[in-house]
Amino acid sequence: MLAAVGVVTVGVAPGLAAAVRDRVLLAQNAAEPQPAPADPPKLANRLNEIGPLMSKCLQMPPDSIARAGMRVTVRLAFTRDGQILGEPHFTFTTPGVPTEIRAAYQRAVVDMLNRCTPLPITKELGGAIAGRPFVFPIIETRKEKKAENSHDRSI
Repeated sequence: MLAAVGVVTVGVAPGLAAAVRDRVLLAQNAAEPQPAPADPPKLANRLNEIGPLMSKCLQMPPDSIARAGMRVTVRLAFTRDGQILGEPHFTFTTPGVPTEIRAAYQRAVVDMLNRCTPLPITKELGGAIAGRPFVFPIIETRKEKKAENSHDRSI
């Protein structure tokens, strides 16, 4: 049922006193849209809860255009009420990728931001994150080959 797996690393941009990193394993169904939650989401109150909030909104491009190891990184900031502050910037995209594949991954990131914002955050967390830059690297892992277990070979 779960078709896409990727990793999102979330952290406050370098240079800030309170650097935080949170690795989140994503399992998203790339083919089916996510149902709307029945209950309002619980308000996040910690920096390490932002990654999981964002990962729930990410729907990777279809398997037909997935590219193993594809990376897209976006930098943005939030207001104290969880809205995006200013314009998000793509700071990295895997080089040498055809334009249509790059565009599909960038579209997935933009759609994630549209689905997730405003972030459901407490007043306290809003005050802590307001104006601070966040970096969200998205890494495609669906088509990566799994390492074989060398101890399973018969002698």
